[in-house]
Amino acid sequence: MGLLCLRGREEECRAAGDAYAEELRHLCPLPRPNETADAARESPVESMATCSDAENMALLLSAVSPRLLLRQKDVILHHVLRREAPISDGDPVLILRYDHVPCGSPPRRLLVVRKPHGLPVHPSGRYRKNSVTSILEDVFGGTDAHRYHAVPLEKEEDRGENVPRPADGVECVSIRHKRYGFELIRVWVGDGYVTRDAWEELHSRMTRQPSHGLKVFVVHRLDAATSGVLLFGLDSPSARMTAELLAQKGAPDDKDAFMSVAGCTKQYIARVHGHFCVDKLAETQHHCTYDDCQLFSSSSLNESSGKHSARPACWLRVDRLIGCLSYHKSLYWCPDAALTESWLNEKEKSEKDAKEQQQNASTVKEHVAGRKRGVPFGDAAALEAKHERMRQLTRGGRAKAIAASDGKKNDDSRHPEGSTSGIQTQRLKESMKEAITLIRLLAYDAAFDESVVECLLLTGRTHQVRVHLASLGHPIRGDKKYIRLAADPPSIPLRADSRDEEERDEEEEEELNGYLLSQGIFLHAWRYTLRYAAGEAPEVLEAPPPAWALTVEEKRSDH
Repeated sequence: MGLLCLRGREEECRAAGDAYAEELRHLCPLPRPNETADAARESPVESMATCSDAENMALLLSAVSPRLLLRQKDVILHHVLRREAPISDGDPVLILRYDHVPCGSPPRRLLVVRKPHGLPVHPSGRYRKNSVTSILEDVFGGTDAHRYHAVPLEKEEDRGENVPRPADGVECVSIRHKRYGFELIRVWVGDGYVTRDAWEELHSRMTRQPSHGLKVFVVHRLDAATSGVLLFGLDSPSARMTAELLAQKGAPDDKDAFMSVAGCTKQYIARVHGHFCVDKLAETQHHCTYDDCQLFSSSSLNESSGKHSARPACWLRVDRLIGCLSYHKSLYWCPDAALTESWLNEKEKSEKDAKEQQQNASTVKEHVAGRKRGVPFGDAAALEAKHERMRQLTRGGRAKAIAASDGKKNDDSRHPEGSTSGIQTQRLKESMKEAITLIRLLAYDAAFDESVVECLLLTGRTHQVRVHLASLGHPIRGDKKYIRLAADPPSIPLRADSRDEEERDEEEEEELNGYLLSQGIFLHAWRYTLRYAAGEAPEVLEAPPPAWALTVEEKRSDH
């Protein structure tokens, strides 16, 4: 949908469009309200229903005279009418930190917020204004700054029931729409959060010109359906160094080295279906072991809320590969034990072959460097071996991929789907990456048969927490995409879906994405621990947990 016009001839185009529309209305009159159904069926529109669309268009255009002629150097403008997708009427964007001056070493300026569920990080798809970056930039010095004002929340009932409450001595400031009164942003001003000077500088941006508005740089992203801590850089160098820090992946075996090197540790909270029993899962699930990691035993969710638990930390180490089932649907999954072992063996063999080729190449290089120029190889077999090694090095991994696909021909012939399933399985194997997650039980709600778990990411893969929990048989509550996969895991080799099944899956996926954006899932990015340099004190950035992370006993104790 849109509006076409010519640059510099807008009035002429508008008049031509009105005349054109009026002439079409005379050619195809609509039935009047007092007309009967039989009279409506006799209208020219219905009479042309038996013809094809091309014939109808040709018939209409032949009866309408041209109202506007194009000239040389005319520029056609297409004004698209976009309708902003709605967002859930839930928690506001909570600003936890704003560095109005550089801090730390190296100097950096960060903006830390608590993102609510159902809100994308940046404009994408049908979301333009309704995104975290657009909201922050529009309110603080942007085009919508004059529509909002800051209101201190002094009464307890004004703060809301489901919105997290700050500690004593921290002031809550609500940024609301002047006309409609809805709350878009909330700021915590006090020790440990936004300082008084920083809030005054941030508040002043609401009255400045757009040229002095706030500019945020995306450091990382969260799924739109996920809530939690979200980091932005207030300048390009700060965003770059923090993004590089968060992008560091790897899980060293030495726990002391893991806590001393530069990097980032991510902790998530999820509410999953069923009773999450670490001992049972470690015994029955493949590539899952019991881990007595004590790194974060003293920083549990209960202690962050003022409660202490005597229960020892029991971590489940999930060391499962994650591959992509569909890039179009953004769907990932863990392969079964057999395919995982096959992939690991192939990886070990390829690494061993690459190491041997590198050693042989260095040996041949030293041998050739020691000979005099012009002296041929004494052994023809050695020369042929050298050429073969050079060909392998030039081809890289392509030869192995071809060999692997050739080796799957016999396997594909045994399946009625043909070679399509083998190609899909091969693509899954090529996209698989190592992923490690530590998971432990925080609380179990017997009334709903749901568990609250804490997840520590040692690697950063797409949908890592969601996929690992669903593959264990404990999908996240509200995550319909992976609840369906957990109930019916994809078989290996993958079967080839028919066209009807693909269309049905696309319709379900569109409905599912709309549900996730409006309702969200019970997954919360709780704490990020940043260490910019080895040996320095870590910087802990924490977003208050939502209400669903508390058990029934904790909710009663709060009241």
